[in-house]
Amino acid sequence: MIWGRVTPNGVGTRVYVTMFIHPLVALFMIFWLGMVGYRAVSVPSASSMIPGGMFIFGIALTVGAFIPEAIKAKRLISDAVTNSAAGALPGTATNR
Repeated sequence: MIWGRVTPNGVGTRVYVTMFIHPLVALFMIFWLGMVGYRAVSVPSASSMIPGGMFIFGIALTVGAFIPEAIKAKRLISDAVTNSAAGALPGTATNR
């Protein structure tokens, strides 16, 4: 999710953006990672490698999905703010 705020700043505009994981996704990940993490720690044996692997996979999946999307969103927001034609109505741009 992306939340933002645009405020006037002297001769220009300042854009504040906060990007975060959806609260329901975060809640699910806390529950899932908590369960597999508890299982990996509470039963020390060769079979605890499976929950340990699930824990590592859960972290990698969450971070691996969020970071690229946050970078893409940052680029799109930056392009929209700095490009003066982005605010124009479709078909009215004068770039030729």
